[in-house]
Amino acid sequence: MVDANSGALKYSGPSDLGEFQVDQVGMYAVARKQNEGVYGIGSGAETTWFVPGDGSVRKVDASRPAVSAQPLTAQLEVNPRTYIFTVFSVADGKVIEPEIDGGYTLGKPFFYSGGFVAEVSDPDGIPSEIVFFDDSGTRLNSYEGKGKPGDSPVDLPVIGPTSDDRNTVFTTEGQPLIEVPGGTLHLVETTLMVDTGNSRDFPELQLYNMRDGTSEGSVCDYLMHNYIGTDGSILVFEVHNPSAEVLATASDLHSCERLWTLPKRVDSLDRIWNIDGTLVQLAEEGTELISLVSPG
Repeated sequence: MVDANSGALKYSGPSDLGEFQVDQVGMYAVARKQNEGVYGIGSGAETTWFVPGDGSVRKVDASRPAVSAQPLTAQLEVNPRTYIFTVFSVADGKVIEPEIDGGYTLGKPFFYSGGFVAEVSDPDGIPSEIVFFDDSGTRLNSYEGKGKPGDSPVDLPVIGPTSDDRNTVFTTEGQPLIEVPGGTLHLVETTLMVDTGNSRDFPELQLYNMRDGTSEGSVCDYLMHNYIGTDGSILVFEVHNPSAEVLATASDLHSCERLWTLPKRVDSLDRIWNIDGTLVQLAEEGTELISLVSPG
């Protein structure tokens, strides 16, 4: 057992966790068993709190900036004939009771910093509205238009696509923020990128200013699955190809212009990471760690 904040070893020894599936959700590890439920894990690798259910856990997109801070998750009821989710804390197993009318049930929740959004169904199991909640389950706002909530790398609630293939990004309080064409979404600082081509390797990213909802006009081909950091105006991307002579590249966020590259030897052990906002390079065949800073 390793402390997620300090990295300190907390326990090493026998455990009964071998009969469970262990998952990392935010800063916590949980143990789950199919058609039984989800358990907390104590400092001695023992199970602690328990929430009954189908033994699944809902995780946010792994590329989202706040993924490590996910405080809540959810699982379905054991009964396969129902589609009812229970939301609970990954820290202590506390079940969150959402503010919905009696007889109404909660559909699949989508989590973001500060709360979650989910479809709510009436007593006949028919979806009636989409509701935004804070982390305590307090009802903040509702939406009754077209579209459904969905997963997104953007750490904000997103509903869509509508009949004209558009998505709407909402604030954490459930207020409409910006409407954009359908496509994969990425958020860097206050710039929203919409990949209208929906292609991982050949993206067509349309840029929007989240402050005023206007299009910036630029269409960039950034490989966002290689994105590792920004200073607010420059994006840095790692090059994963070991046969390449480049370890990382940097481009201007708004103009798409390539600004610089970081060279390496072909098939070297050089790597680069973003560690708590600092770019760190493993260089010289894995013998040296270098903190990368702005030139000049």
